[in-house]
Amino acid sequence: MLHWKFKDYRPKGVRCQIEEWYEEQDGDIQGEFDLALLVLAENEEWSETTDCVALAGDYLGLYELVIDVTLEDKFVAVRVIGIWRPDSPNFIMLVCAEKDTSNYVPLLKKALEYKEAWEQRREGEIYDHIF
Repeated sequence: MLHWKFKDYRPKGVRCQIEEWYEEQDGDIQGEFDLALLVLAENEEWSETTDCVALAGDYLGLYELVIDVTLEDKFVAVRVIGIWRPDSPNFIMLVCAEKDTSNYVPLLKKALEYKEAWEQRREGEIYDHIF
């Protein structure tokens, strides 16, 4: 049974970044990503853990899902940045990236913009993530 719900955020007039990232990955990474989200969703006692980390400093209010994909020939440190309230079963996924690439910090900044757009102006839309 799924206790937690993952939602994708689609900014107004732009394609969902989570979907774009996902489609660029090979099938093995996609499968491990989906499995990691399903395992998290089934955890009845989900709270801030090593799998869901509150960001600090300039990124206060954002959370990072830690998904480390270890395959036979490679390791991918996937990070999903989103919004989560401890009193809610919903984790709104804003952006996704590999932590060790040059686009990680710019995507953190983009996640802040998306967070503000969603919370202040209610721009964009949120829909259920499909595994």
